[in-house]
Amino acid sequence: MTPVLQIGNEGWDVTLLPVDGAGRVHLGALADAMRDDTALVTVMHANNEVGTVQDIAGIANVAYARGALVALYVHHGTPVAPVTVGADHEHGLRPGTENVPAIIGLGEAAGLARARLPAFETTLRRMRELLHRLLADGVPRLVVNGHAAQALITRWRELSRAQ
Repeated sequence: MTPVLQIGNEGWDVTLLPVDGAGRVHLGALADAMRDDTALVTVMHANNEVGTVQDIAGIANVAYARGALVALYVHHGTPVAPVTVGADHEHGLRPGTENVPAIIGLGEAAGLARARLPAFETTLRRMRELLHRLLADGVPRLVVNGHAAQALITRWRELSRAQ
């Protein structure tokens, strides 16, 4: 959220949309918020705190239909300020040399996760359901944040295939 607030501080008009009780953006609210001069729609695909996964295809369709960017392509000469400063890698957009061992490690970790996650899916679901049931039994009027079906634990296969 901080980068969005920062561009607002730099003079850009920023519109923040409400989300439903599960943390999902309503496509109708997005369509209503779009203006003729809307240039960019940005959204966090999967929330790292409550696990809600946004309808990226629906959001992209609304944005595209109204002429906003769906993907960012930086054309040569386009003024883009770096998020972090330092050396001139990638034309000054990113400091430092690529951390090749970490890149290889991330690739290996992703491969291991893809191979091992199916075996843990049932266990993870049961643990989540047990935790929710125990909390609901002990806490009157408990409200669970996040979406029950469109959440990271229920959509990891779909997300991993979307690469």
